[in-house]
Amino acid sequence: MEDARIGHAARRRFRRAGALAAAVFGVLCSLAAGPVDEWIVPSAGSQAASDICPAVKVRVCVLPIFLRTSEEVPEDLAPLLAACLRRDPHLEVSSTGTRLEGSYEAAPWGWKADWADNKGTGQGQVYFDLREKWLLRARAASPADLYVWGKVLSTGSMRSIAVEVLDAASPPGVMFTDAQEAASEEEIPQTLRRIADEIGARVETEWLVRCAQEARGQYLARLVSLETAVGSLRKLLDSRPDLLPVRALLLGLCAESPDVYVGELQTEAAELVRLFDVRDRRTSGLLAQLDLDPFDLLCRAQAARNDWAAVLDTCRLGLEKYPLRERVYRTWQVRAYAGLGRPEEALREAGRLLESDPEDRELVRLRREIESTLRLQQSP
Repeated sequence: MEDARIGHAARRRFRRAGALAAAVFGVLCSLAAGPVDEWIVPSAGSQAASDICPAVKVRVCVLPIFLRTSEEVPEDLAPLLAACLRRDPHLEVSSTGTRLEGSYEAAPWGWKADWADNKGTGQGQVYFDLREKWLLRARAASPADLYVWGKVLSTGSMRSIAVEVLDAASPPGVMFTDAQEAASEEEIPQTLRRIADEIGARVETEWLVRCAQEARGQYLARLVSLETAVGSLRKLLDSRPDLLPVRALLLGLCAESPDVYVGELQTEAAELVRLFDVRDRRTSGLLAQLDLDPFDLLCRAQAARNDWAAVLDTCRLGLEKYPLRERVYRTWQVRAYAGLGRPEEALREAGRLLESDPEDRELVRLRREIESTLRLQQSP
């Protein structure tokens, strides 16, 4: 009886492995059958970037993605996902295998189902710990710009594949997630191809930002003129106006010659103010790196034409979207209240700010000017 049970399990494993291998082989053959152009249709932004920086690529490393099983050592799907991702000419793809070190690494996929209970920790924490462990290995073996991590969950014959695309920061930030379902294990390769398509579409934004950074770097190295660099970034934005990091880089280039690009400075600052999201770590990081504040720049442009109501609106948006610069916007509010003929409100706001920093010379000067104006208004 025991021999029969073992034999039945072995045959089932053999059939399962054979079916998955055949499906994988079919997809790999289809990937190799035709040129990349049959699979990848470049967007307008992608085509524009290719003209600007054809050599720029985004490095992507695929971490292990184990197919969950309760009877055998899990199978790693990372090489197949990496093969699907290599269809995208904008990506430089690698995958890093892992050696299963006993039940510690295999258990989360069911090789030893009681591992979590024995260790006294939850399955979610196990996944997190392994992700951190494999990220450390990957960074040492295959340094990349982005890392793809995933897991496969089983419900009957259904397989749900969930992936996270992580940035290279430490600790890593999740750029986006995707989840796709396969009705059976034979459909897993096609499911991975759909995931690769989604990753490629999302990562295109990262690639376009890299191209914009390359154009800016060429200007800083004096390989191209400022006019050429600005024109390259404008070309990217004409095709992808939603790219806020590129707008931030263009704002920085225009700030190199504010007298020449005064109109562009105001336009780009206004667009960044309108579309800015504090959760956009990439744009926030670029603005900090470039020492630029679009809210402050827009306030300056609005104040130059005495549009103090617009300054108050910009300050309100700045306080909502970019609170790290709160004091700058509160100071602009003081100026705007004074400009609108509301000196009492200006003095109240200045007083609150000076309580936290009595040595703020600009605010001290502003308060004196407002008090002097108010005395003149109140004198008979």
